[in-house]
Amino acid sequence: MGLNTKIEWCDHTWSPTIGCSKVSEACNNCYMFRWAKRAGIDPHTVHRASDKVFRLPLSKKIKSGDKVFVCSLSDFWHEGMLPKDRRDAWDIMEQRSDVTFLILTKRPENIDIAMKENGLRPLPNIWCGITAENTRCWVQRMKCFSETELYRQSPVRFVSIEPMLGDMTMILKHDLARHDIDWIIVGGESGGIESRPLKYEWAEDVRKLASHYNIPFFMKQWGAWQPLRQDAGEIEQNIVDKCLSNDIKYGKWIEDDFYRARGTGISGFCAPSHSIYVGAKNAGAVINGELIQEFPNEN
Repeated sequence: MGLNTKIEWCDHTWSPTIGCSKVSEACNNCYMFRWAKRAGIDPHTVHRASDKVFRLPLSKKIKSGDKVFVCSLSDFWHEGMLPKDRRDAWDIMEQRSDVTFLILTKRPENIDIAMKENGLRPLPNIWCGITAENTRCWVQRMKCFSETELYRQSPVRFVSIEPMLGDMTMILKHDLARHDIDWIIVGGESGGIESRPLKYEWAEDVRKLASHYNIPFFMKQWGAWQPLRQDAGEIEQNIVDKCLSNDIKYGKWIEDDFYRARGTGISGFCAPSHSIYVGAKNAGAVINGELIQEFPNEN
């Protein structure tokens, strides 16, 4: 949490509050709970961060034009966040009108109530979005999100499909023509071998649909599992070659929807939906032979 984050689609993270609760499949392996355990913090109670952290956006280290991801260790629209904490954080974002703040939520049903109760008004430097890891969550959250005043007035409305946990082609074909979505982020789950793999074709279908509807597409990461394709590009092939030559210490196969290791006797490609566990850093984010990390037009 803080300055110069490794999250590729922002410059910094800022959690004015810490703590959350699990609401859907995406939360199963949430890094916040691991981080809180190491820090000796109760992850299940939403509480205000230290004054230094809470006032981080007012620091001169946050430069004009920077992008700040809000509540990376919580959810800004969590019902457990105190109204005063939410108002104080909103005031700070209003003071830093030269900085873009990005708020993602899994609780869009709370937005209008919290805005009204806390006396908040939409700000031109706040981008709002939802996390939707599968079709069920997309349907539920997009419906709630699209009915909010914040959705109607946000300069950028975006969706993070991370971790992507299923094929969403059909719902995206139906909904991208109906909703004003300005940006789509896709990513696989990072962490240990228990991380759930992102199939290549799931992400590729989203990329194609985003291109069709002229929506900027940001491929954040494949996650801990590298999908293998018979038509892999040069960069992907290099990763596979390293795995096969044991330059990378991992090498556990999985097949289709069975999250089960199959040993390390690897000798070539499997079907397109197969993956190899290499760790998120090694898996990278190359899709369709290139790194595609687009941002929305901010004008």
